[in-house]
Amino acid sequence: MENEIIEGKLSFGEKVKCFFINPTRYFKQYKEKPKFGLMFVIISIVTLICQIITYVISHDKYSQYVEGYYKSVGIQQSQMDLSIKIANASQLVGAILSPLGVLVPILLVALIFFLLNKAFKGKATYPQMVSVCAHAAIIQLFYIIFVTIHLLITKNVENPFDFKTLLSFSNIFSKYVNVFSIWKLVVTIFGVSAVSEIPKKKSVIIVVLVFLLGFVYTFGQASISKSTVKNQPSIQSSTTTTEK
Repeated sequence: MENEIIEGKLSFGEKVKCFFINPTRYFKQYKEKPKFGLMFVIISIVTLICQIITYVISHDKYSQYVEGYYKSVGIQQSQMDLSIKIANASQLVGAILSPLGVLVPILLVALIFFLLNKAFKGKATYPQMVSVCAHAAIIQLFYIIFVTIHLLITKNVENPFDFKTLLSFSNIFSKYVNVFSIWKLVVTIFGVSAVSEIPKKKSVIIVVLVFLLGFVYTFGQASISKSTVKNQPSIQSSTTTTEK
């Protein structure tokens, strides 16, 4: 009886409800026919809109930060003007290409899940894992929207040259481990278990392992960057001057 309920076709309203309160039933819908195309479109559109909004709000402040940094390192005015234009153009290009920053990791993480799933004798295919990751990424969109709304309200733009703050453990930890990321982690555990027919304990091991590896990689990158700029006091002084 339980299997019949799980495998029965869900309406849109039931899918939304199950996503929040019964992820196993939600992901069972995509076991036979994995679907992620629509999710990719939604993720791309929402991410792009949020990043364009972020660009519009932060553009002037970002330009000030860039100018302050280049002044601190002694770049001539003619070179500074060109460098500022390049930096501003890069910010816009980054906003336009931002959907790739979400979609590419989905494909890579799905591949890792697929390989680990095989190691645990799971039956999931790569498209099924992509489907799980794509649907779970909707929670990441909630986080992106939350950050964008927060920026709209506070107008508090991060200084990209304040490496001491940006590369601190507390800043990295708060961005990587939060309510949204934990929620996404839990939903993904149910999703991986549902499509691969492995016990939830094994699914927990797979998903948490990838999550921890991602954090170690992110923190490792930050540590390398931090050591690179450690002996550049002019960067820190420039941020202070600009913010004043």
